[in-house]
Amino acid sequence: MSLTERLSKLNGQPTPIAPKKPERAKLTPRLAQNQGAPAAVAVEPRPREKLTERLVGMNGTPAPLGVPEQPRKRLTERLAGLSGQTTPVGAPPKPRVSLTERLGGLTGRGTPVAAEKAPRESLTARLGAVVERPAVSVPAVAKPAPGLHARMVENYQILQQTTPALITIPFAEWLPDLPDYLNRGATVAKNVIPVENDYGPLGALDPATAALNAKALGATAARDTSGNNYNYAGDVSKLYEVRASGVTDKSKGGGYSTGTGEVWEFVLYGSTLIASNYSDDVQGIVVGSAGLFADQFTSTLTPKARHLATIREFLFLGNTNDTTDGAVPNRTWWSASRDAADMDPDAQTQSDFEDRPAGGHVQKIVGGVEYGLLFQEEAITRITYAGGKAIFQFDSIDRKRGTPIPNSVIGHGRMVYFLSEEGFFVTDGAQSYPIGANAVDKTFWNQFDVADIALVSATIDPINKIVAWAFPGAGGVLKIYFYNWETRRWSEAEVDVEILFNPVSEGFTLEELDAVALDSAADTTLSANEAGGQTIISVTSVSGFSVNDTARITLNDATIHQSKINAVGASTITIDDALPSAADSGKRFVRTTIDVLTPGLDSAQWQGGGINFGAFDTAHKLAYFDGSNLAATIETGETELHPGRISKVTKARPLVDGGTITVALAGRARIQDTVSFGGSGSLDDIGEVGLLDESRYHRFRVKVAAGGSWTHAQGIQIQATPMGTR
Repeated sequence: MSLTERLSKLNGQPTPIAPKKPERAKLTPRLAQNQGAPAAVAVEPRPREKLTERLVGMNGTPAPLGVPEQPRKRLTERLAGLSGQTTPVGAPPKPRVSLTERLGGLTGRGTPVAAEKAPRESLTARLGAVVERPAVSVPAVAKPAPGLHARMVENYQILQQTTPALITIPFAEWLPDLPDYLNRGATVAKNVIPVENDYGPLGALDPATAALNAKALGATAARDTSGNNYNYAGDVSKLYEVRASGVTDKSKGGGYSTGTGEVWEFVLYGSTLIASNYSDDVQGIVVGSAGLFADQFTSTLTPKARHLATIREFLFLGNTNDTTDGAVPNRTWWSASRDAADMDPDAQTQSDFEDRPAGGHVQKIVGGVEYGLLFQEEAITRITYAGGKAIFQFDSIDRKRGTPIPNSVIGHGRMVYFLSEEGFFVTDGAQSYPIGANAVDKTFWNQFDVADIALVSATIDPINKIVAWAFPGAGGVLKIYFYNWETRRWSEAEVDVEILFNPVSEGFTLEELDAVALDSAADTTLSANEAGGQTIISVTSVSGFSVNDTARITLNDATIHQSKINAVGASTITIDDALPSAADSGKRFVRTTIDVLTPGLDSAQWQGGGINFGAFDTAHKLAYFDGSNLAATIETGETELHPGRISKVTKARPLVDGGTITVALAGRARIQDTVSFGGSGSLDDIGEVGLLDESRYHRFRVKVAAGGSWTHAQGIQIQATPMGTR
């Protein structure tokens, strides 16, 4: 059903019978009908007109029927017809007119037909014709020889094509464990510290205090309740307060008898500094007080211990010895809560001890606010306060490794660094991670003598983000390994120290600095004579001494006296203190003044409260690594500069930003050949060193002399030409 029928049915109307569909009219009648004209019937189609006929019709001219098609006109004829000229029908084509003839016709000049081609005029003649001048012939001039600048440019371009490009070898991380050939790092990085992408200088030790009586066996820094900073240290028989103004003996009466192989450990508990050497009773002193160290424990049991720590409000001892059980090397013992003087086990006070069934001797305890870490020979255990009957919970975090070297353990924040039998590791309190594998572990164990375990020390350089370990190396040379925990790069140094530690600077007024600045040029011998509460000192010369300068006098008993100079005579100086006796004559007398302060005022050791990178030197003096830069040496790994070919090295350019620098190279034809460095060359005026060596394998050594001022050693650039294959 159609749409019309369906709509009609919906409207209730009868559906008309579909009329017969009219025949569709052709397009022409329909168009005529639309225009109101009668449609012609059976109009015969006109034959298709040619384009010419249609164009004529468009111009209003009737096109004759049956006119024979004219021959196709040439473009010239058609153009002539457009310009009003007549062209005879069937005329032969004219010869092709040259561009010159056609241009002549356009300018109104006659052009002879089939004229001979005129000779080509020069540009000068043609320009002369344009300006209506006769062309002037210019005699040929010989081309001048290129000048100096042109020849230099040409030579430079030749050099650019023939001179080999510089090869840059960065000073990568120190990797002495890897083979020299194809070592991706440096094989030597001595007396430098690792920084972000290169190496920086290491300052020499600069003494800041007077000396202890003997070799330092331990040291620490502490702060009193008023925020004042102090350094303490111990030797075989004494404990000291160490300040720039002097070293004061703080030992209890009778001193101490530290056993062979034992050292002092310190821990701060509140305002009390606690010290232990295992050989003597545990000692304690209020930080900054005028008193002396004294026995720490007041309880019935007074255990001795090799290791100390503070966890929460408890004092912890490790590897203990007491009168009841004797030596118990696997024991951990803690004090009463909030009472570091009470070590008697008691459920009420929560004091108790724990004997670890496995893991070996207790080697170190690292304290903390939330938890502590217990290091044994073969295990690491996390100690967490639990309360109740257990008091503390012990959870093993590493059953494979501990440390055989107690003083290698050093904590910083939540991270604790240590030496295991496998090498250098770090733990975050949950698990341990290697930091020396394929880098320095093998080298360390090859250099270290296990008989020198007590001589190892470790500390933190917080400014440079470095952990440092000092130990006696092969041949008695003391080594320091540096590890940058941010860049994970290593380096080493050879510096004689007794122990490393973090001294804290005291903070000084200008008047106090006057009392510690030593003018060595004024050193002289003295003889002391008492007179009315004063001391008249005979000196070899009074030159440079003035009234109100501070005198610093060291007597035979190592005590130091400081006093203002009251008078200066022809050969004597009078001070306001009465020295003990004239028997102390012959000691040193030093005038002090801030004008000769060493190190300078910008040194960290004069800035109060700062934790510094320091040590006790072999003269038993506290010192800082802020002296003149040490002599530095860096060697690259060995490489083929042009793989598969011999290289001719002619030049090097060290990338070090200061100091007196020399470069040497070692080349060899075979890996089996002995490595031998040639003579060192110095920098020329453009920062390069001339070298000459033809070998297959090369390595380079860069040295910076001691005392030089520099900041970054980044690498070396090499100029090398590829040669033959053998």
